[in-house]
Order: sequence, then structure tokens, then C-alpha cells
Amino acid sequence: MGDIPFEIEAFQVSFLPSELRKAWRDGIHLFEIRHWSDALAGRVGRGERKVVVRYDPRDLSVIWVELDDG
Repeated sequence: MGDIPFEIEAFQVSFLPSELRKAWRDGIHLFEIRHWSDALAGRVGRGERKVVVRYDPRDLSVIWVELDDG
């Protein structure tokens, strides 16, 4: 069994719990864990509104961030 196709993963992620968080200079903080991705670099420090962060309570090492540009 290979990787899950994006469409199926996006569907599954849409049912996960979510929180609103701001992208800080050192990443997104969720439950005292700092998450970083290069996709956040353009959003850091620009004072933008908070983003929706989805997470799996069984594995907080991975989060999904809903960005305006997809």
C-alpha cells in the first residue's frame, strides 16, 4: 500500500479537530509543540490573521494548515 492520494487525505483531514493559530517567527505553536514548514515563511511576521490548524489527537507531531493559496 503506497501513499494516500491527496484527495482522500484532504477529505480525512477535514474531519479532524481544529484550532486557530498565528504563524510566529519560529513557527506555529500548538499544545506546546512548535511546528515549522517553509510554506509558512511568507506569512511570518506580516501580522496576518490566524490560520486554521488541523491535528490528529493521536499524533501531535503532524499538523495541517489551511492556507489561502491552497
